[in-house]
Amino acid sequence: DRGGRRLNWLWQYSKAEIRMFFPKATGPAAKAGYMFQVSTFQLAILMLFNQDSGPGTGYESADGPTLTFDQIVAATELDKDIVLDELALFCKARVMNSNTANKATEKSQYTLNAGFKSKQMRINLSRAKKSDQKKEAKDMQRAVAVDRSASIQAAIVRIMKARKQLPHRELIQATIENIKLFHPQVTDIKQSIDKLIDTGYLERDENTRDLYKYLA
Repeated sequence: DRGGRRLNWLWQYSKAEIRMFFPKATGPAAKAGYMFQVSTFQLAILMLFNQDSGPGTGYESADGPTLTFDQIVAATELDKDIVLDELALFCKARVMNSNTANKATEKSQYTLNAGFKSKQMRINLSRAKKSDQKKEAKDMQRAVAVDRSASIQAAIVRIMKARKQLPHRELIQATIENIKLFHPQVTDIKQSIDKLIDTGYLERDENTRDLYKYLA
């Protein structure tokens, strides 16, 4: 939050590429590895299986390190549901193996699939998360709407506290001029006025319904 402006990281739009080498790979993949396109969350999990950055044990084994679900959650600081979804996707894509019949559970231990094979050298793992991206985008839009509603209400209170009473049109115009970070819609301003009336900050004049009064 800087100067009244809030920045929100849109994780659902974040992408990365990671080159992975599997111990038992053959042919071109043995030298060049596979290039995976992943989301930021997926990248955070996969990097834990890197010998230089991971918290697990068994990096010296042919199959690479083994990590528990709890280790992955603790290291990434991601929600458990997110981690479980990503691990389930990795197991389904055969990028990882679990010790629970290759199913992703909170009790499972995970290793990279040392024998991973694919005809494609570039593999997109992030596209499977489009439904989650849409949900996160809607959640972000709702959060922005809530923040803007609060800003509009705060502006109206400031104006009415100073002016004490204003006709409807003048209050709408003053609110638009008062807010600099975004252009408020008239419908949103009207809704904010109604909320302030409901919460006891404003009232309509009994004789002139188009006139609002500030309630100290």
